[in-house]
Amino acid sequence: MTHPRPVAARPVAAGPVAAGPVAAGPVAAGPVAAGVPPAAARSAAQRDREMKRPSTAARRRRSQVAVASRRRIPGVTATAVRRDAAHLLALLAVDAELSVALVSDAEMQALNRDYRATDRPTDVLAFALREGEGAHLHDDVLGDVVISLDTAVRQAAARGHAVAAEVRFLLAHGLLHLLGYDHERSPAEARRMFARQRALLRAIERESPLGKVARR
Repeated sequence: MTHPRPVAARPVAAGPVAAGPVAAGPVAAGPVAAGVPPAAARSAAQRDREMKRPSTAARRRRSQVAVASRRRIPGVTATAVRRDAAHLLALLAVDAELSVALVSDAEMQALNRDYRATDRPTDVLAFALREGEGAHLHDDVLGDVVISLDTAVRQAAARGHAVAAEVRFLLAHGLLHLLGYDHERSPAEARRMFARQRALLRAIERESPLGKVARR
């Protein structure tokens, strides 16, 4: 579960996107609420305070999510992923457009190789377009979450829960990375990120039950 920084504002791979305005590329992102500094520049406490504001139905309606489904498996639909992403954005009080790509292990391996010099698939990659080189050109863009459905199937089977629940877990994990959380930064940051992740999953499970995800 990683969050590579993009090179300038380049998209993650070539190919069509499900929806949403972007520069050419498969996983696009749209504008985020103005006036919020890059996540990396904010303290963890500041991020937590910003994300604890109560959600509203209106905020969820404003949030726009583009889902590119380039790998299809039973039990996971673009519609359900789009709904979960919008719900997560509302819980986090983020009025933003987000792009999600559901891909195969082969495509994920290519991305992991190209962006992280690691020639194997992984479960989720997050491309935070408000960080790194060229971020000042995209301060209104949240970023992209890419999920390998093949890896999600294996991990769900190994942990004894539904594939849809695993995809939801990976979506929440990737989204928190886009917002500046990083479990690899320090043990304290890992505890903070995973506590936030568990709270999000509990909240969304209450409204759209998929069954509990085995604790990592």
